[in-house]
Amino acid sequence: MENHESRPTCSTPFPEANVISYNGKDKGSTCSRDRGHGRRRGRGRRHERGDHFRNTHQKWDHKDGKNDKNITGKEEKLKNSRAANEVEGYGHDLIVSERQVLDWNTRLFLRVCPENQRNLNLSPENPHNFRDILHAYSPKVKQMMDLPFKAMAKSLDFEKNSFSGQFGDNTAMQVRFNFYPHSDRSGVTVLLQDEEVEGLQIVKDGAWITVPRIPRALVVNLGDQMQIMSNRIFKSPVHKAVTNTDKPRISVAMSNEAEVDKDIGPVEALIDD
Repeated sequence: MENHESRPTCSTPFPEANVISYNGKDKGSTCSRDRGHGRRRGRGRRHERGDHFRNTHQKWDHKDGKNDKNITGKEEKLKNSRAANEVEGYGHDLIVSERQVLDWNTRLFLRVCPENQRNLNLSPENPHNFRDILHAYSPKVKQMMDLPFKAMAKSLDFEKNSFSGQFGDNTAMQVRFNFYPHSDRSGVTVLLQDEEVEGLQIVKDGAWITVPRIPRALVVNLGDQMQIMSNRIFKSPVHKAVTNTDKPRISVAMSNEAEVDKDIGPVEALIDD
């Protein structure tokens, strides 16, 4: 197995990716068809929810504001450890390759929707408001996830629920804290980035390029399920996070998926007879 010294790091500038804004105008071009990547900036309360969520995660995971003080010790985190051969909970990813890096990709993965599938025993109790803030933030992100589906349907002159309708009434939604190179299997992934440290990169024309950090902006990545439903008109970007040699980086991703028993496929209008 590879050790932590081989983890990807970033201390020098990379080429920067152009970012597509979704601000309610020109919704048809929300996500580039060849990039599958965009951003959404909120106002007022939206900013506050994101800030509260980020700050709560900082206290749990890395640091307390400017003090770089761990609030939650290792023993406390281990109370939320994932079970063997299970994905949900705190710990490393499942080992799927002999070249997999073992000790830099510690993450917390939780199901947040449907509500009856939440495993509260895996959700941190410290900080004390972690669960409340997570469960208040999640439905707002879930509402926002529907916007790019409708925008992409509109750009193709399809009925607005052509894509989102395939997910069913009990759409699955998860939250994950931190990453490795991959594309998402989801329909849409919404990323809350670190306020200070860049690290997200996507593949463009065969090269890794850095996604610029935009204060209080949510990054929206299309997932593999969206690529399937659009018959590859909209692409799921391959992306990764690189660590910074000087500062810890925090990122929180929420993604949605179709119900377990739902089959998804290209919208009928995109299939040749």
